[in-house]
Amino acid sequence: MSSSAVSHPVSGVDHCFTLVSDLDRSMEQFRRLGFTLSPRGLHSEKMGSANTTAVFEAGDYFELLGIIAPTEQNKSKRDQLESDGEGLRAIACQIGDARDAREKLAALGLSTTEVVDFERPVPLPNGEQTKAAFSITQFEARDVPFGTVFMCQHHTRDAVWIPALLNHRNGAKGLGGIVAAVAD
Repeated sequence: MSSSAVSHPVSGVDHCFTLVSDLDRSMEQFRRLGFTLSPRGLHSEKMGSANTTAVFEAGDYFELLGIIAPTEQNKSKRDQLESDGEGLRAIACQIGDARDAREKLAALGLSTTEVVDFERPVPLPNGEQTKAAFSITQFEARDVPFGTVFMCQHHTRDAVWIPALLNHRNGAKGLGGIVAAVAD
Protein backbone atom coordinates (compact mmCIF):
# COMPACT_ATOMS: atom_id res chain seq x y z
CA MET A 1 0.00 0.00 0.00
CA SER A 2 1.64 3.30 -1.00
CA SER A 3 1.49 6.13 1.52
CA SER A 4 -0.08 8.45 -1.07
CA ALA A 5 -3.10 6.10 -1.32
CA VAL A 6 -3.53 5.79 2.47
CA SER A 7 -5.77 8.13 4.41
CA HIS A 8 -4.83 9.00 7.97
CA PRO A 9 -7.00 6.91 10.33
CA VAL A 10 -7.24 9.48 13.13
CA SER A 11 -10.52 11.40 12.96
CA GLY A 12 -10.20 13.56 16.08
CA VAL A 13 -9.66 13.48 19.82
CA ASP A 14 -11.46 10.69 21.66
CA HIS A 15 -10.40 11.64 25.18
CA CYS A 16 -7.54 12.79 27.31
CA PHE A 17 -6.51 11.80 30.77
CA THR A 18 -5.16 13.69 33.70
CA LEU A 19 -3.04 11.71 36.11
CA VAL A 20 -3.93 12.60 39.70
CA SER A 21 -2.36 11.68 43.03
CA ASP A 22 -5.64 11.53 44.98
CA LEU A 23 -8.59 10.43 42.85
CA ASP A 24 -11.24 11.12 45.49
CA ARG A 25 -9.94 14.67 46.10
CA SER A 26 -9.77 15.33 42.35
CA MET A 27 -13.30 14.00 41.83
CA GLU A 28 -14.60 16.41 44.47
CA GLN A 29 -12.73 19.32 42.85
CA PHE A 30 -14.18 18.58 39.42
CA ARG A 31 -17.69 18.17 40.83
CA ARG A 32 -17.33 21.62 42.45
CA LEU A 33 -16.33 22.92 39.00
CA GLY A 34 -19.71 21.72 37.72
CA PHE A 35 -18.81 18.46 35.98
CA THR A 36 -21.00 15.37 36.20
CA LEU A 37 -18.63 12.48 36.77
CA SER A 38 -19.10 8.79 36.22
CA PRO A 39 -18.96 6.60 39.31
CA ARG A 40 -15.41 5.67 40.26
CA GLY A 41 -14.29 2.73 38.12
CA LEU A 42 -11.72 0.19 39.25
CA HIS A 43 -9.29 -1.22 36.72
CA SER A 44 -7.81 -4.68 37.06
CA GLU A 45 -5.57 -5.63 39.97
CA LYS A 46 -2.67 -5.76 37.47
CA MET A 47 -3.30 -2.14 36.44
CA GLY A 48 -3.59 -0.90 40.05
CA SER A 49 -5.58 2.14 38.98
CA ALA A 50 -9.04 3.66 39.10
CA ASN A 51 -10.75 6.40 37.12
CA THR A 52 -13.72 8.62 36.59
CA THR A 53 -14.83 10.34 33.40
CA ALA A 54 -16.69 13.45 32.32
CA VAL A 55 -18.35 12.54 29.03
CA PHE A 56 -19.67 15.12 26.59
CA GLU A 57 -22.39 15.40 23.97
CA ALA A 58 -19.70 16.14 21.37
CA GLY A 59 -18.55 12.52 21.62
CA ASP A 60 -15.36 13.09 23.56
CA TYR A 61 -14.46 13.04 27.25
CA PHE A 62 -11.78 13.56 29.85
CA GLU A 63 -10.65 11.05 32.40
CA LEU A 64 -9.16 11.47 35.84
CA LEU A 65 -6.80 8.55 36.47
CA GLY A 66 -5.44 7.66 39.89
CA ILE A 67 -3.10 4.97 41.16
CA ILE A 68 -4.63 2.95 43.98
CA ALA A 69 -2.01 0.21 44.38
CA PRO A 70 1.59 0.10 43.17
CA THR A 71 2.08 -2.47 40.40
CA GLU A 72 4.70 -3.08 37.76
CA GLN A 73 2.12 -2.00 35.15
CA ASN A 74 1.68 1.48 36.69
CA LYS A 75 5.31 2.15 37.65
CA SER A 76 5.83 4.69 34.86
CA LYS A 77 2.70 6.60 35.94
CA ARG A 78 3.85 6.60 39.57
CA ASP A 79 7.26 7.84 38.43
CA GLN A 80 5.54 10.61 36.41
CA LEU A 81 3.51 11.69 39.42
CA GLU A 82 6.64 11.81 41.56
CA SER A 83 8.75 13.74 39.05
CA ASP A 84 6.17 15.96 37.32
CA GLY A 85 3.13 16.02 39.61
CA GLU A 86 -0.46 15.88 38.46
CA GLY A 87 -1.48 16.88 34.96
CA LEU A 88 -2.43 16.00 31.42
CA ARG A 89 -0.55 12.84 30.53
CA ALA A 90 -2.27 11.25 27.55
CA ILE A 91 -4.34 12.05 24.51
CA ALA A 92 -6.39 9.31 22.89
CA CYS A 93 -7.17 9.77 19.22
CA GLN A 94 -10.49 8.71 17.68
CA ILE A 95 -10.21 5.85 15.24
CA GLY A 96 -12.45 3.19 13.79
CA ASP A 97 -10.69 -0.17 13.93
CA ALA A 98 -7.41 -0.28 15.90
CA ARG A 99 -5.76 -2.94 13.78
CA ASP A 100 -6.67 -1.14 10.56
CA ALA A 101 -5.41 2.14 12.04
CA ARG A 102 -2.08 0.55 12.98
CA GLU A 103 -1.69 -0.78 9.44
CA LYS A 104 -2.54 2.60 7.86
CA LEU A 105 -0.18 4.46 10.20
CA ALA A 106 2.62 2.04 9.30
CA ALA A 107 1.97 2.72 5.59
CA LEU A 108 2.34 6.42 6.40
CA GLY A 109 5.68 5.73 8.11
CA LEU A 110 4.38 6.06 11.70
CA SER A 111 5.32 3.32 14.16
CA THR A 112 2.86 2.17 16.80
CA THR A 113 2.83 -0.51 19.45
CA GLU A 114 0.97 -3.79 19.10
CA VAL A 115 -2.80 -3.53 19.52
CA VAL A 116 -3.95 -4.25 23.08
CA ASP A 117 -7.53 -5.36 23.76
CA PHE A 118 -8.92 -4.82 27.25
CA GLU A 119 -12.09 -4.12 29.17
CA ARG A 120 -13.02 -2.65 32.50
CA PRO A 121 -16.12 -2.77 34.64
CA VAL A 122 -18.33 0.32 34.52
CA PRO A 123 -20.55 1.09 37.50
CA LEU A 124 -23.80 2.61 36.23
CA PRO A 125 -25.64 5.49 37.93
CA ASN A 126 -28.50 3.09 38.85
CA GLY A 127 -26.13 0.83 40.81
CA GLU A 128 -25.88 -1.87 38.14
CA GLN A 129 -22.68 -2.66 36.27
CA THR A 130 -21.65 -3.17 32.65
CA LYS A 131 -18.32 -3.47 30.83
CA ALA A 132 -16.49 -1.08 28.57
CA ALA A 133 -14.25 -2.75 25.97
CA PHE A 134 -11.45 -1.08 24.02
CA SER A 135 -8.61 -1.79 21.60
CA ILE A 136 -5.67 0.59 21.65
CA THR A 137 -2.35 1.14 19.94
CA GLN A 138 0.00 3.95 20.83
CA PHE A 139 2.63 5.94 19.02
CA GLU A 140 6.16 4.96 19.98
CA ALA A 141 7.45 7.04 22.91
CA ARG A 142 10.37 8.37 20.83
CA ASP A 143 7.86 10.08 18.50
CA VAL A 144 5.90 11.86 21.25
CA PRO A 145 7.67 14.71 23.07
CA PHE A 146 5.45 14.65 26.15
CA GLY A 147 3.15 12.11 27.72
CA THR A 148 1.43 9.46 25.64
CA VAL A 149 -0.57 9.66 22.43
CA PHE A 150 -2.58 6.61 21.52
CA MET A 151 -5.49 5.53 19.35
CA CYS A 152 -8.62 4.16 20.99
CA GLN A 153 -11.28 1.95 19.46
CA HIS A 154 -14.47 1.71 21.52
CA HIS A 155 -16.30 -1.59 21.27
CA THR A 156 -19.02 -0.55 23.75
CA ARG A 157 -19.65 3.18 23.31
CA ASP A 158 -22.92 2.96 25.23
CA ALA A 159 -20.95 1.90 28.34
CA VAL A 160 -19.04 5.22 28.25
CA TRP A 161 -21.52 7.78 26.86
CA ILE A 162 -24.28 7.15 29.38
CA PRO A 163 -27.12 9.68 28.87
CA ALA A 164 -27.42 10.48 32.60
CA LEU A 165 -23.78 11.65 32.59
CA LEU A 166 -23.94 14.03 29.60
CA ASN A 167 -25.37 17.09 31.37
CA HIS A 168 -22.95 19.26 33.31
CA ARG A 169 -23.97 22.13 35.61
CA ASN A 170 -21.20 24.24 34.08
CA GLY A 171 -22.67 23.77 30.57
CA ALA A 172 -19.68 21.85 29.17
CA LYS A 173 -20.51 20.12 25.86
CA GLY A 174 -17.08 18.88 24.68
CA LEU A 175 -13.36 19.36 24.66
CA GLY A 176 -12.61 22.76 23.16
CA GLY A 177 -8.93 22.03 22.70
CA ILE A 178 -5.89 20.54 24.34
CA VAL A 179 -2.81 22.52 25.21
CA ALA A 180 0.49 20.94 26.20
CA ALA A 181 3.60 23.03 26.82
CA VAL A 182 7.12 21.64 26.70
CA ALA A 183 10.45 23.33 27.42
CA ASP A 184 11.86 22.60 23.93
